[in-house]
Amino acid sequence: MNYSGTNIVVLGLGRSGLAAARLLKHAGARVTVNDSGHDERLQKQAALLQSEGITVHLGHEALSDAVAYDQAILSPGIEENSPLVKNITSRGTSLIGELELAYSFCHCPLVAITGTNGKTTTTELTARVLQGIGLRTLACGNIGLPFSEAVMQSADLDMMVVEVSSFQLETIQKFHAKVAIWLNFSPNHLDRYSSLEEYRAAKLKIFNNQTAEDFAVIPTNSQNLSSPSTEVAMSSVAPVLESSGMPDTCRTLRSEAPCSSSAAATVKIGSPLEIPLKARCVRFSAYEQGGDFSLENNSICYRGHPFLKMEQTRLSGAHNAENLMAAFAVGIALTRIFHTNLLRNSGRPMNTALGSGFSLRLKSCPSYSPALKSSPALPHQPSQLSRHDQYEISRLSESDPSQKISCLEQMSNAIKEYTPPAHRCELVADVKGVQWINDSKATTLDAMEKAINSIDFFRNSTDTANCGVAPVLGASSMLYTLNSCAPSTPCTSSESASLERSLVEPNRSLILIAGGKNKGFSFKPIASLVKKRVKEVILLGEMSDLIVQDWEGIPCRKAVTMEEAVTMAGDLATAGDTILLSPGTSSYDMFSDYIERGDLFKRAVCNYQGNCHA
Repeated sequence: MNYSGTNIVVLGLGRSGLAAARLLKHAGARVTVNDSGHDERLQKQAALLQSEGITVHLGHEALSDAVAYDQAILSPGIEENSPLVKNITSRGTSLIGELELAYSFCHCPLVAITGTNGKTTTTELTARVLQGIGLRTLACGNIGLPFSEAVMQSADLDMMVVEVSSFQLETIQKFHAKVAIWLNFSPNHLDRYSSLEEYRAAKLKIFNNQTAEDFAVIPTNSQNLSSPSTEVAMSSVAPVLESSGMPDTCRTLRSEAPCSSSAAATVKIGSPLEIPLKARCVRFSAYEQGGDFSLENNSICYRGHPFLKMEQTRLSGAHNAENLMAAFAVGIALTRIFHTNLLRNSGRPMNTALGSGFSLRLKSCPSYSPALKSSPALPHQPSQLSRHDQYEISRLSESDPSQKISCLEQMSNAIKEYTPPAHRCELVADVKGVQWINDSKATTLDAMEKAINSIDFFRNSTDTANCGVAPVLGASSMLYTLNSCAPSTPCTSSESASLERSLVEPNRSLILIAGGKNKGFSFKPIASLVKKRVKEVILLGEMSDLIVQDWEGIPCRKAVTMEEAVTMAGDLATAGDTILLSPGTSSYDMFSDYIERGDLFKRAVCNYQGNCHA
């Protein structure tokens, strides 16, 4: 659509709405932004946009706007059936989402990433992997940098890596990912969706417009749901593939029971949904074999060939191993696309050439060298490879996976220094033997489960040559460890044995701060794990009373503020304890987002310890 001279309304004045409004203004549209809120933050945003020539309606004025617009743009956090939206669409105005809008302006191919957990980490890792092989790329989307803002740079990029949520995918029409990643699936957002099946259907739209020239990166096969009444465990539900028997060809994506869960409950989801998967597939799993990527002896392997030990990274846990696998899978997918002339026909113009570093680095990879020594064809240029050469490269790559290992090792070098984003199992302080960990990003039970199961790793660094050093787990820790051990004290044999025992025999030295917005699901599925691993629970937010009921028999206390929760937890803790903020649900009942919640936790910890440097 040519937006020049059109009259467009953006619904919602969050980050994505703000970026969409500016993008449309840049494209020559007359832009109005409507938001039913009227708080101080929105008023400041409104004043800023108005100074840029954009009309803004807040509160009642937005709900009663009677203008006939050419099109409406929906921000991800706004529901289609809300009064704000119905006021506009009831008069016949067409509606698209911010994701779809940004895609219409994009000048380069996309990698899109969805899943209930791990999206942001995987998006950042994927961008680093692609940069490691010379591609100019940018991570954006639900990660914090809106797609509508980042897309302004797309003409100068080779690839964009976009984190997409179910909310964003609800309204797509033409949005097309060259590589689409489905990380995992577990119950979430049941305050927005009428059923788990509806939530899953929204996420599955990521594959809607893919073709046989694209790739889907998905978990390895597990177990099909064959009957309408099949019960599915409410943890780590992933897609299932039904192979046609042809390599890398997938016919159908269905629900899948989890690989494992120590706290699984069941829910009936009705008849299994099916969608045709036209894209070729790269598969991964840290829990089972049979896919392209697997985890063996704590090393990530490609088709049985190890190329990266988890100890070489700053990431821990099987869930992060899978995030890494998904990122590497994109690199593998793009190398296949490059050599089979698929990326060149993406339908999105690429106006600038790839940097010289791209072809130079490709030449260092054995699987690329046969043709690229003489004709380094670029993804946006007509193919300089004969069909025979393309076939030979593809055949060599598939028949001998070891040829790709050197390239994967090259990708690995780009992520070895990567530190997880803040608010994801972030070590905030280690004072007088008590560790404080900020996992505010844990907005689902699955994420909470992973955090609880990871606590023994946090307390005992896997670096057995340095017992006294606590691992740096977050991107912006506000306090540094104050261990009683000397930082470089070598482990004795008895200490090493104790460390090994603690990693397989979890103790109950955990104090959990949990709770938040009621998103429509029960906390019962994780009760057995909490009872086994947690000695005290501090509850916050509107779900506190419900969680007390769901966690009957577990010691729970309720706090009104984050400061009170931190004080209660600190007073209960003794040397050797870990205090974990892992809410298991979203933050919108008390905070603007999980970032504010995590920041307030870190500030409260600093104040409680009396040595805050923030």
